Amino acid sequence: MVRVTSVETGSQDPKPQVSERIAASRDAMSAIAGYDQDAVDELVRAVAWGVLREDCCTDLTACCARETGIGTQQGTREKLQRLIRNALAETLGEPSVGRIENDRPGVVEVIKPVGVIGALIPSTNPASTAAFLSMMALKGRNSIVLSPPPMAVETAERTVSYVRAELARVDAPQDLVQLLDRPITREKAYELLEMADFAHVTGSIRNVRAGETSGTPNYCVGAGNATALVDETADVETAAAALATGAAFDNGAICTSESNLVVDERVRDGVFEGLREQGGYVCSYDESAAVVTALFEDGHRTKELVAQSATDIADTAGIDADKSTEFLVLRGGTHVDRPAFAREKLAPVLTVYVGRGFTDLVARANRILEVEGAGHSCVLHTERDDRIERVAREVDVCRAVVNQPGGLGLPGYGNGLDTTVSLGAGVWGGNQLDENLTYRHFLTTTRVARPVDEELPDDAELFHEYRQSHRSSES
Repeated sequence: MVRVTSVETGSQDPKPQVSERIAASRDAMSAIAGYDQDAVDELVRAVAWGVLREDCCTDLTACCARETGIGTQQGTREKLQRLIRNALAETLGEPSVGRIENDRPGVVEVIKPVGVIGALIPSTNPASTAAFLSMMALKGRNSIVLSPPPMAVETAERTVSYVRAELARVDAPQDLVQLLDRPITREKAYELLEMADFAHVTGSIRNVRAGETSGTPNYCVGAGNATALVDETADVETAAAALATGAAFDNGAICTSESNLVVDERVRDGVFEGLREQGGYVCSYDESAAVVTALFEDGHRTKELVAQSATDIADTAGIDADKSTEFLVLRGGTHVDRPAFAREKLAPVLTVYVGRGFTDLVARANRILEVEGAGHSCVLHTERDDRIERVAREVDVCRAVVNQPGGLGLPGYGNGLDTTVSLGAGVWGGNQLDENLTYRHFLTTTRVARPVDEELPDDAELFHEYRQSHRSSES
């Protein structure tokens, strides 16, 4: 067999390797094509149990910490235990196979798989993302091929091995869930996006753009962290506790962590004091600039500081922070005039901007989102219902949570949002996905319509009010 070598990477042509995985995925899908809803739900349970088992969860948590050095072991464990368990509870019993009910007369809807899903997963959440996407894919009788980043390949391999062992336990094809072979290269990953029937990317902006321009139908995530607003009516103590939880969780490794805050000047001092009490180190203006310099080099995020502890970041920035510090608080000032301060940090770092009046807070929040995070998410702390309505209308994000930690609430913990690891940013973020990704995004539907008695409404019914309003213009 002739092997073609890539001039750019020196690696072997990835097409045969990826094609092999795709072919095996199609065979596995064919084997479960006749599964009913109960059998499909058993597959989803198997995937979840593969990572929720105490021995497996403990191993994956330790492996991720050892291999990536990103986040915290407690955060990795909580993401697996809480996210996978909640997603399973929300998914079981929901219709995803065959005919489903609807309220349209004469219309029958039949759900079908989208096919082989090619998915790129991030180094920040390799185990939880691999398990979650596998659950969502199998819920629709799809198969999935995962591509991890090189720095998280062992964690992904272990995750998939535990999942495949449980699939074998329920007599299902193990190739329903697969991982690309080592070495993992960008070339191979992008080939997967092009060859799959459906693409999904949770990860860097570069990889997301590859998914969106692959020519394959796709749902990819949006860039940016959550921006929070605290108005003058908020319970300052409660707001500070929630902000601290979101900013510090897993060292800021998740995209929903609060990265920027706009606070009304009338409660500024109380918020700063509350953040200090919650383990935050409030930087001076000079220290704030030093932290940003440490986090970003030549406009690019410093990889060595991604999701590292607040004390490690402080040490790098030359700041003598207490060893008990959980997160750093930067002073952004009164204007969003230093874009690096407002960027996604993927670190336990919260930039605070100060404004006066709710109109000003909304304007500053939108300016921050323009820097990075358009369409993604926001968090609002307020006691006024009309302010909640205003944020929904005036801030261009796909989701907002109220009086709760964004880091946990935006992925669906403790509220009515769907539990997810992947959040779209809609048209504002250049995504086709404008909600929390679930199994429903990995389904396609055939609609069959039978004849029904049709009685067309007459003009009097359709245009009576219109003609009354515009009678003077009629000849």
